[in-house]
Amino acid sequence: MLLLILALFYSANGQVDGLYLKFTTPEKSSLILGTSKAAQGLRPSIINNVLGRDDLYNYAFTLAHSSFGPAYLESINKKLDKSTKNGIFIITVDPYSVSGERGNANDINSFKENEYAVGKIKNVNSFPNFEYLLFHYQPQYFYLLAPNIKSAGEGLEHDDGWVQTGLPTDDKSVKRRTMKNVLQYKKQVDTREFSEVRFNYLIKTIELLNRHGQVYIVRLPILKPLLKLENSVVPNFDSKIQDLCDKYDLNYLNLTSGPDIYSYLDGNHLDENSSSVVSKQIANWIKTLN
Repeated sequence: MLLLILALFYSANGQVDGLYLKFTTPEKSSLILGTSKAAQGLRPSIINNVLGRDDLYNYAFTLAHSSFGPAYLESINKKLDKSTKNGIFIITVDPYSVSGERGNANDINSFKENEYAVGKIKNVNSFPNFEYLLFHYQPQYFYLLAPNIKSAGEGLEHDDGWVQTGLPTDDKSVKRRTMKNVLQYKKQVDTREFSEVRFNYLIKTIELLNRHGQVYIVRLPILKPLLKLENSVVPNFDSKIQDLCDKYDLNYLNLTSGPDIYSYLDGNHLDENSSSVVSKQIANWIKTLN
């Protein structure tokens, strides 16, 4: 039985779920950071190609795992190759990643990610990652034998960290998921508030990465009705980010300020076509700055 389990663990790959592979790769010299918007929306292979690099890696997770805070910062610190001097770091931001549950938004002990993989995994550069598979892998181990079964995980995680969901993109499915997201956002508007602590950890993240290369701040696009709801959580969000960028001499690309020209899986996450478009757009923006 032990040999079977070991064989299963060594066979685990990007089809396990949308998180596992990120904890199995070596230290990285360039990173994409953020929540699921970035995990699903930014493709390092495309950005690397435009910039003539090969080292950018997507180390974004989900809102539950990788909102800015001590857990995510510590995980980033473990993943980062400390010898790096010329890395690039794309930090994606939005009001949700610097907010929290109303009344507990600044209580570090109540941050949910403390109990999730990002907050718990001690070694984020180990293959196979026994700690993740033993304590944080949700489906039954049977699914490691049949990773194509949809209930086993949440899409395909590529070698560069990009998560391809595989969700249906027909108009009916997209509309249904978008309406569900709008309803969820409306409920959350009154339950979330700005977190000074999380914002300060965004600053700490910038300060860490600034020592190892160039930091770029990006706000990814979102469907306008959802943008309006998102902005109501932190009404002065963009001015806060711009002030932060001015202080640290960083460039800020706000892709929510223009017209709705992108396509989404649910109004919030870019679909595969637009993830390619936005990745190229960000890469060309970075190229013009250098």
